[in-house]
Amino acid sequence: MESQKPLKHSLLDVCNVAKSFDGVPVLKGISFSLPPGRILGLIGENGAGKSTLVKCISGIHRCDSGKICLHGKCYAVPQEFTLIPALTVRENIYLGRE
Repeated sequence: MESQKPLKHSLLDVCNVAKSFDGVPVLKGISFSLPPGRILGLIGENGAGKSTLVKCISGIHRCDSGKICLHGKCYAVPQEFTLIPALTVRENIYLGRE
């Protein structure tokens, strides 16, 4: 898959994300940009990698390669990061960095 350049004013950029479990590829070369005010639907059959992609974006899983950027800034979220269910994804990402 061809590398996708992030949009100039995108809310979320996912660029060439890959993830495997025990050597089995689940995500390969996933790229998209989400501009503000847009809604993105994620559909696919069971086992297609939808939940894995969402967990990579939210920081529950660490990507094997690629990058995920929010408002043009790339973030590294530790794989063992403990989420607080009452907080939003953004608040969990910034937790302890205020």
